Amino acid sequence: MAIGEHADYNKINNSEGTGLYVVANRSRTLLRRFYDTSILTRVCNIEHEGELKKQGDSVTVPLCAIVPVNTHTKGYKFTYPSLETEAARTFTVDQAANFEFSVDGIDKVQAYIKGFETSWVNDGNKNMKKAVDTQVINAAPASVSAYNKGLTAGKTSGCINLGTIADPLHLTEKETYTDPDTGIIWWNAADKMADFSVVLSEQDIEDEEFEFFALMPPLIRGKIAQSKISDASVSGDSGKGVLRGGPAYVGEVQGFQTYKTNLLTKVSTGGESGTVGVFPIIFGIAQAWSFAAQIESMWSGQLIDRDAIGYRGIYVWGSAVMIPEGLGVAYVTVENKA
Repeated sequence: MAIGEHADYNKINNSEGTGLYVVANRSRTLLRRFYDTSILTRVCNIEHEGELKKQGDSVTVPLCAIVPVNTHTKGYKFTYPSLETEAARTFTVDQAANFEFSVDGIDKVQAYIKGFETSWVNDGNKNMKKAVDTQVINAAPASVSAYNKGLTAGKTSGCINLGTIADPLHLTEKETYTDPDTGIIWWNAADKMADFSVVLSEQDIEDEEFEFFALMPPLIRGKIAQSKISDASVSGDSGKGVLRGGPAYVGEVQGFQTYKTNLLTKVSTGGESGTVGVFPIIFGIAQAWSFAAQIESMWSGQLIDRDAIGYRGIYVWGSAVMIPEGLGVAYVTVENKA
């Protein structure tokens, strides 16, 4: 549903009359809508949000210099060289989305559900957040380090298969095996996540310094739930199990705080038969991926050109992969043949 369609899809036309909720003998409770959970604040760095005031504002983030280590011998003379730092990285709030709709004055007076427009404004806000989340999440893979994706991932080893759009990983809830008929390797979904940790470790991103996350589509979560990783003793989740935490949070799997979302866009059809979806799994550390957003303005008021109340909202935001080495992507498919 596109932002701004509210006034049209809520029109009711029947023999009892036409107009907005102008009917008799109908329930006076709106059907509850379902929304994808916004999870960017869980997997992104939002510490700069307070420094960003409005669209066009930016924050320059300096990077620490790399301090070399020398071999020390007796009588070593210190020279105290100047150090060069990497170019500072700039994070800008330069994107915006909006919603808008109107309610005719007659409809507002005659509607038997009073205050319905508040629900519509809330719906617009949530749909804006969903649209922004979708854009941010699906733009991230293009900015990850070349060592953290593809068939030969791993900065040191260069031998870790994270799949590609054209040649995705085949995931299963079963133990990893090779199909004798096709030669395709079916990777255990949970076990394959151990490779994510290796990829990040080879970039010198270590467990004790950062909290790792993995963001995946629900069908991958299903494979994890069906595998042995659902046993808390395997997941290392302190006896609480991998399937706890609510609708978005899956649990800790292979050291990753794991979340599922419907917003990871199917990028292709593939798999053995060429008919199943290929999806990205994004993994890394929140410090690598910055996001900031705010509701810039909300407005409602009498329209000049007709007897109607107008409603609008503007959502201003920005996002950037600040540390490409701290983010990775795998491309996967989960044909049900396994």
